[in-house]
Amino acid sequence: MVFEDILAPLMEAQYGLQCVVLADTEGEMVAQAEIESAAADSAALFGAHQGVILMHVTAAGVDACSGDVEELHIRCEHEDWFVFPVTTEYYLALAGYHGVQIGRARLKIRQCVRQLEIEINA
Repeated sequence: MVFEDILAPLMEAQYGLQCVVLADTEGEMVAQAEIESAAADSAALFGAHQGVILMHVTAAGVDACSGDVEELHIRCEHEDWFVFPVTTEYYLALAGYHGVQIGRARLKIRQCVRQLEIEINA
C-alpha cells in the first residue's frame, strides 16, 4: 500500500485536520496529505521537522522514567500540531486549526499509525 493511501482517510474525515505528514526522524518528509491552501507547503515543512522535538521529548521521558511518548501536542498561534511515533525512525505529524476534533480522530489516527508501521516494517 502506498503511504499517501494510508494517510488520505485522515483528511477525508471531518475532524478539522489541515495537513498530515509522515516523516523520518531526520526531518525528511516521506509522504503527506493535505487540504489545498497557500500555506500547505510551509505547514508540511514544519510538520516534517517535528521529529526533532519528538526525539528530545522521548529522550527526556525515558530519562525521567515516564516511558515512551505516545502523543505530542504542540499548540501554535494559528494551529495545533499532534505528533505520533510510528516507529523509532518515523512519525506522523498532523495539523489542525484550533478546535480540531482530535478526540474524534484518535481512533482513525491509531489505525493509520498501525498501518504505517506494518508497511514500513514489511
